[in-house]
Amino acid sequence: MSLKYQEAYDKLLHRFSSLFVHVEANVSRAVLGVGSQDAEAEGKVTAQDRKIDEWETKIEESCLNLIATHHPVAGDLRNIVAILKINTDLEHIGDLAVSVSKKIKEVEALSPDYQDKIDEMRDRVLSMLKDLHTSFIQLDHEVDLLEDSGKASIFSDLQASTDAFESKLALLSILRQLERIGDLCSNIAENIYYMIKGTIIRHKQW
Repeated sequence: MSLKYQEAYDKLLHRFSSLFVHVEANVSRAVLGVGSQDAEAEGKVTAQDRKIDEWETKIEESCLNLIATHHPVAGDLRNIVAILKINTDLEHIGDLAVSVSKKIKEVEALSPDYQDKIDEMRDRVLSMLKDLHTSFIQLDHEVDLLEDSGKASIFSDLQASTDAFESKLALLSILRQLERIGDLCSNIAENIYYMIKGTIIRHKQW
């Protein structure tokens, strides 16, 4: 490939890396806001998500422009296709962070048990974002188990008492959003595997 292509591709990778960092930070900001009941968290997360949306659009445009103007083949094309797919998943994760932040005002002060579950799920999904190229299948399974455990605790409390009903429903929603972020992280890892190996592993039995 030409020097112009390499320069454009390097610029794309730099922007793509920055998107990863900002999405990770926004997920963390949203979940920390739940525990601290930060009334300003929703506004901060939403504002950052607008920037994430802009970066996602620019990355998509850069990918399509590289394909149209340089006609990459083989590994080069595979890399760009993988970035396009991962880019979409990262944007969706950003949207889920906004959904989490919108529930903050509905959540009352968390009991230690709930706080521990939220914190553990946050740590798992952030770990997946930070280290997508290793052990993603196991991490995704652990996130699913944590969501099931969290939901079981809340449903049990709802049966015992209807106190703080809206707050508990909001917590269920937050757990669902975090579990979905974990699923999207697995999608991203599958695309990274495709980018490296050229093999689609989606739908395979493990």
